[in-house]
Amino acid sequence: MQSSRWYDKDPTVSLAISLLRNSSEKNQIQAANFLLEQFSEHGISVESAKNKSFLLFNRRWYDLNKELHESIETYRKLSPEIQKLLAVQLINYLCSLEESKNMDIV
Repeated sequence: MQSSRWYDKDPTVSLAISLLRNSSEKNQIQAANFLLEQFSEHGISVESAKNKSFLLFNRRWYDLNKELHESIETYRKLSPEIQKLLAVQLINYLCSLEESKNMDIV
């Protein structure tokens, strides 16, 4: 069965996007900023939101926030090798956010 979602082509990338999507809004924004920093460090130019219309028509879960939109759109256009590399970093980052959240509760 062929998947229509770009991130389902690789299980690691699929896991990273799934974790991001199911994170709290706060963690999504922090993770988006983390990805934007990673892009900068790797010399990857960011896919800027051309206008704010994406906020009005929010077809996708990541269209509600400018940084999240830009990070996912940029991530989507990367090579599969770079996507996988960043997926591992994103998974680790999201896990660290969850760990620190759990430490705050204790």
